[in-house]
Amino acid sequence: MPSFRATGSFDGAVVREANHDFALDDTVGADRENPLPMKLQINGENRDFEPPLTLSGLVEQLGMKQDRVAVELNRNIVPREQWSETSLSEGDRLEIVHFVGGG
Repeated sequence: MPSFRATGSFDGAVVREANHDFALDDTVGADRENPLPMKLQINGENRDFEPPLTLSGLVEQLGMKQDRVAVELNRNIVPREQWSETSLSEGDRLEIVHFVGGG
């Protein structure tokens, strides 16, 4: 349990500083082995994924062939050569179009 100590006041309110036993980059409710799921919207459907995740990793997880899809991320088309460097974040909206050949 964190401990607090008074460090000053602001407009009559006491400002307190907490001493915590965790690193500053820790996310509340998550740990490094079991991160919280990241919510993405894909073609209008909300889905959960384990972070960190790149665009190429997402396409692979969805079982799609990279040479047969086009991806729009937050209303911007992402060139295929940038997929492996494009990190996805909580709340990103994606539209994925899968091309099907035929005759």
